[in-house]
Amino acid sequence: MRHLFWSILFVVSGCGGTTSQQPGQSPGETEAVDNIAGEQLSPQIQEDESMDHSLSQGPASITLNVIVNDKPASSKIKLVNQADEVIAEGNSGQTFRIRSGRYTAHIKITDAGTMVDKPTKVQEFEVAPGSEITETVTFPWARIRLNVKVKGQLSRKATVKLMRDGEVVATLESAARDYVIISPGHYQAEVKVGSMVTTLDDIMIPEGATRDVPINVSF
Repeated sequence: MRHLFWSILFVVSGCGGTTSQQPGQSPGETEAVDNIAGEQLSPQIQEDESMDHSLSQGPASITLNVIVNDKPASSKIKLVNQADEVIAEGNSGQTFRIRSGRYTAHIKITDAGTMVDKPTKVQEFEVAPGSEITETVTFPWARIRLNVKVKGQLSRKATVKLMRDGEVVATLESAARDYVIISPGHYQAEVKVGSMVTTLDDIMIPEGATRDVPINVSF
């Protein structure tokens, strides 16, 4: 009889498996803990998510070579991210070590001997993780010499201030010995001959040509 009592007690105590509740914990709390544990990611899924993240962002590099009239041009480069933050600055031909992503490059010609108006070009680039990008940035150009004519007569004493949007970008001498390279397009001009000054609204400089540009004025 005593042996039968202990056998029954042993069976009752062993029921319930791994769902026994902890001291001070209600049955509902035990079930919540089991559910959370069941939702944890397996090591393989965690590894896959980590791999996906590394594909979306990572180290990369970009090199920008600047060309004007088929020749390397000295310039300053500023890289700006999508948050409008400057993340790198340097020179043309320099390799920038950056994170992958989309960037806007502000490229400014720094040598007036290369382009007299020292223009700036803005260009966007997409840089993938692990990539080593080399890009060539070309500037449009025109090679010109200004010839100011007063009542049909060439003036070698005139000076011309070329302006874009009201800002002076170059000051040139009439009938100069050398041609200069400048951005093509439309300009305003302030022409001075001795003490006389006049303003012209539209001077057109065509792209990719070497030419004399006539400027006709009358006082």
